[in-house]
Amino acid sequence: MATATAADIFAELKRQIGWGARQNWWVVFLATVVLPTLTGALASVWTAAWNTGFSGISLALLLIVFAAQLIFAALVLVGQTHSPLQALVTAHDSQELLERREQELARRDRAYQMIREAFEQLNSQTCSIEYPGDEHLCESRFGDSVRPIVDKFIANIDVVFGVECPRFSFEIYLQDGVVGVDGEPSPEHPTTGLRQVLFHSTHATAEQALALTNDSPITTGVAAAVPEKFDVSQRQAVFYQHGKAKPGVYFQKVATCPIPLACSIDNSPAGLLVITSMQDMPLAPDVSAIMEFVASMIANFAYRYNACLMARRERAEQAAQSEIGGADVGARVN
Repeated sequence: MATATAADIFAELKRQIGWGARQNWWVVFLATVVLPTLTGALASVWTAAWNTGFSGISLALLLIVFAAQLIFAALVLVGQTHSPLQALVTAHDSQELLERREQELARRDRAYQMIREAFEQLNSQTCSIEYPGDEHLCESRFGDSVRPIVDKFIANIDVVFGVECPRFSFEIYLQDGVVGVDGEPSPEHPTTGLRQVLFHSTHATAEQALALTNDSPITTGVAAAVPEKFDVSQRQAVFYQHGKAKPGVYFQKVATCPIPLACSIDNSPAGLLVITSMQDMPLAPDVSAIMEFVASMIANFAYRYNACLMARRERAEQAAQSEIGGADVGARVN
């Protein structure tokens, strides 16, 4: 639907003001001249007809008066719907709609720019993995390694995902074994078995997220198996108790998206991306589409992270074998 410009709105306002002024003269004429005259004629005809019986002329006069009343009522109603005040209301609503659309377009432009920058960051991280310098990114835990890629989204979460509340969370969960781990594995969600590899929140804790079981966005996201967004008030049977949110529920708006397994033929899920907020306003209309982009980037980085980890382990094994071989040679010489 096309949005009227300011010039169109004010032209329409002027037209309606002129039309209203002309209409007012007709209303005044009908109210002060025509209707009183017809009313008097009707009373006279009605009285005579009551005494002598209704004739064709009296019935015709009754119909004429009735029609005049309908015309008068129609003029009044049309005047209300086409009044200058109504035009001002329409102008205000149209201006608000135009501003909201402009804001949404600006938000999307900035969000897509950040996606492009994140892809560049992903390429930079991947190149660092393939051609390691002094520090190997895969020597850190996966959550720490992927952090530079998702930090831009977290820092601009209002623009990218429409999160308008300072109380939000950005969470990444992966299936056990999707990324290699040296040392202690990441915490596990008890219901789904997913590993919590990254949890960023301004008001909740990682332990609080893992403590929720069936009333967790992790559980609902895994069950959905497709991107989804909802308000907890729409799922009171899951998230409410005695008419209010259950203890430990740290979110009001939820958006989840499966993280695909990179290079898999059937695009099998490898984990889940979760975004929550305590806001009343809905999240961005395209939040699911953007989350799919982010989830794909996380999957690609996980693939390269595993390749780096395997290469680093092979180098460590080769170095250890070289040391053993050197020690054996030294022993035989001695």
